[in-house]
Amino acid sequence: MLIRQHSLGHRNKLQLPYHSIPPSETPSSLLIAPPFTTMSSPYFSKVLVFGATGEVGSAVALEAHALGARVFIALRDTSKHNEWISPDQERAADLQRISADLTDLDSVKRAVQETGAQAAFIYAVRSKDTLRGAITALRDAGIQYVVFLSTSQVRTAGTTKGDIRSIKPDHFIPWQHAQVEIALEELEVPHAAVRAGFFASNPLRIYLDRSSEPKQVNLLAPEVPHDPIDPADIGRAAAAVLVNPRLYASGYQGPPKKDVVYLSGPALLSQTEQWEIINRELVAAGKPQVKVNHITVEQYLENLAKLHVPDVVAKSLAKSMVETRALYTPEDYEKQRGNVELLTGRKATVFEDFVKREIPRYFN
Repeated sequence: MLIRQHSLGHRNKLQLPYHSIPPSETPSSLLIAPPFTTMSSPYFSKVLVFGATGEVGSAVALEAHALGARVFIALRDTSKHNEWISPDQERAADLQRISADLTDLDSVKRAVQETGAQAAFIYAVRSKDTLRGAITALRDAGIQYVVFLSTSQVRTAGTTKGDIRSIKPDHFIPWQHAQVEIALEELEVPHAAVRAGFFASNPLRIYLDRSSEPKQVNLLAPEVPHDPIDPADIGRAAAAVLVNPRLYASGYQGPPKKDVVYLSGPALLSQTEQWEIINRELVAAGKPQVKVNHITVEQYLENLAKLHVPDVVAKSLAKSMVETRALYTPEDYEKQRGNVELLTGRKATVFEDFVKREIPRYFN
């Protein structure tokens, strides 16, 4: 089945300077282009954002508007409260709510047709076909380009580094994301895979036990390094490649239909270091410190079971918490740590500043 190609014959490619990239380089090692924020008009003027009530999708929506695009936010329930975008922000950005769900293919087609959106931001959701149906619906309804929020874990989770098809289903999180990337490739949809690192919000959103007093956190593999990145930075970078894709820029030398973008936080920090920073900022804010406990894999899985996390997901989380060192080899991390700034024109948020901003959300 033919896909709807962007009409490059009627539109000039983006004339942007690129770093020199040897043709032999693989997508995972491509250097990032200078930011697109200086563009006078967006390449895609209408974009559809799924997940806009989340911490990444909300930032995608706001930044896409700031870059000049008309933004439609797809919601299962259009009356849902958005804790990440205030009503005033939503009005100021003229974000248009539309009913759509990635697991409801008719709603996906209808959303694209009603909005005239040319590009879409999507994320991984549980579906029997790993979103193949949704991607097909987007493509057939007129979407010319997709940005998918993937994970940096796909780089090393397989039996062969960089081969997303070698990832086994028992490593569920990277496998699930890899399957969506594979679907985009096989369905021949031009896309960008934004492979993000360790969310800086994970310690507070997932691991902090707010039910106890004092609050406490149970750490698995506390000395293993992570690259905490502000989810808002992920969203802003994703918006940059959503509105002004590198695929269509002059000088792009990667695969013709796939752009791979790795995003990391500005510093490697172990969980111990992260919680030292969190507790220091809590004291500065006049709030009690969090009690830090070290636990085993078995205890970690038990805790996630109490939170009703599916067993296959819990085991994948445990595996990723213990085996992250391979993600941060110097040759990989040094290439990607500056990508947020190169794409957005703004420095990535340091973990201390992220914590200061989020303390009111998690420590009322």
